[in-house]
Amino acid sequence: ILLVWWALAIPLTFALGGGNHPWYLIPMYLPGAVLLGMVPAALTDGTFQRAARSAVGRSHSPETAAHEDGNTAADDNDAAVDGFAARLPGIDCPRAYLGERGRAVAYPAVSLLLALLLVLSYGGALAEPYNQEQREIGQTVATEVPEGETVAVWLAGNLTTQSLMTVSFYADRPLENVSTTRLRTDESIRYAIVPPGRETTLNRNHRVLAEGPANNATVVAFSD
Repeated sequence: ILLVWWALAIPLTFALGGGNHPWYLIPMYLPGAVLLGMVPAALTDGTFQRAARSAVGRSHSPETAAHEDGNTAADDNDAAVDGFAARLPGIDCPRAYLGERGRAVAYPAVSLLLALLLVLSYGGALAEPYNQEQREIGQTVATEVPEGETVAVWLAGNLTTQSLMTVSFYADRPLENVSTTRLRTDESIRYAIVPPGRETTLNRNHRVLAEGPANNATVVAFSD
């Protein structure tokens, strides 16, 4: 139950509370992997069926159903348990059909197939275009900007340096939020990240080092 709750609570939390990055789902990989290993095995060796029958038997225990005359309803409960148990998926037919060698092959094959489906469903989504673009921008900054030099950041809307975490990681240069006024007047600022096409409004000589349309960011170096 804990593993099922763990695996389901993470996507439900971000679905209800907000979250649009696939890597938010990484914490559910552990319970998902354990369940992938346990569930096929439990279905194959009959553990799941025995546990379900045992749970049904406890839920219909004779002690919980007594008649007013002092007699229990054990017979009725036993019949109900047997009827429900008969409807549970059995393993005798598949086991007999597959045989010992077939079961030895089927279990790892099913497990590998489930693992492959899990990887295919999440692996491709982790390659976000804007994240790859930020990586390239950061690498360009690391190459073009001297070590220790601060890169000023002016982005449109409510975007700030926090929106460029990947750039900051690969650039390994300090990023500082600044206003357009300071960009225009402070000649000590030698490098900046600005919205695409807005670098011309700063009235400063510059050259473009990198462009990131997916992130609405352009890296410029001022030459005045």
